[in-house]
Amino acid sequence: MDQLDHNRLMRQRAVSLSTAKAQLSALVNRVAHGGETFLIQSHGRPKAALMPLDRMDAGEVAARSARLRKALRAAKNLGDTIARRLKRTGKVWTPVVDDLRALRQRMAEPRR
Repeated sequence: MDQLDHNRLMRQRAVSLSTAKAQLSALVNRVAHGGETFLIQSHGRPKAALMPLDRMDAGEVAARSARLRKALRAAKNLGDTIARRLKRTGKVWTPVVDDLRALRQRMAEPRR
């Protein structure tokens, strides 16, 4: 993020993380319909921004969408694996925990 983007975000209305959690639906509606932007802070430090999609770079939106699709495919594959194991053995807990740990590790790997 360059200095101009940082300054623009800092001028936006700041809300605490707890307020954002409690009022997420209302904030999203204000962003989507009113064009407002909110800077979400935790302990007074900026953590995220809530802004209309049209203000985001198209490449960034596409990249985020691709990561989401990848995560959803991984979750579906994990669900299919769990269903197969349950059908075959009647037991799922130990393998499920191992699969969830492996999925979490793969998702935490640096993006290329």
